[in-house]
Amino acid sequence: MEKGSVGTLESALASPFFSASPDGLVVVDQSATIVACNQQVEEFLGYAPEELIGQPIERLVPGPMRTVHESHRDTYLREPRVRSMAAGLHLKALCRDGKEIPVDIALSPFETNEGTYTIAAVRDATERLQAEIAEFQADEWRAIIDDRQRIARDLHDTVIQDIFAAGMGLQALQRQMPEESMRDHLGTSVAHLDSVITRLRKVIFNLSRGDEAEPIDAAARR
Repeated sequence: MEKGSVGTLESALASPFFSASPDGLVVVDQSATIVACNQQVEEFLGYAPEELIGQPIERLVPGPMRTVHESHRDTYLREPRVRSMAAGLHLKALCRDGKEIPVDIALSPFETNEGTYTIAAVRDATERLQAEIAEFQADEWRAIIDDRQRIARDLHDTVIQDIFAAGMGLQALQRQMPEESMRDHLGTSVAHLDSVITRLRKVIFNLSRGDEAEPIDAAARR
């Protein structure tokens, strides 16, 4: 609601916008005293409208936040304008039962014949915050999957191939050895390298698992 004359406060409150709004609407005067609120305030904060009329707006603000809120409130009332309240901060409202819930608040001043009032539109932000947390966690998981995939590719494309090449070299050397004991010793080393490759392939497979992971062919390029 843009700032501008709407006649009397009573006529403003009689508007269908006030009663039908999906948000909780709280109207305060220039002293930040609540003069009206709609039924939606009761639905998600638990206060009956008559319980709040005549109370300071800080009645809806959790105790630790009241001092900061009073400062912001006074700054706003000196130059009221349409805006979101404390954009970027995590705001909370105090319910009648003492529970604190996250909220989004938008402020809209309006002029009447009796003076300037401000409507605070209060919306429960619980679902929005839960969606943001879920999205953040999904982004973190995707980053983990990407990192695991990178490590798996590096292991497969470099480490396993290097070990395999070393094993092939030892096998070639084994065939050239005249002493049986040396051939046996080199054979043991080659078998050990084969075992290391097998274990690495299991690690690669585990790293590659995940809903968004692209499986790596563990038997490729041996």
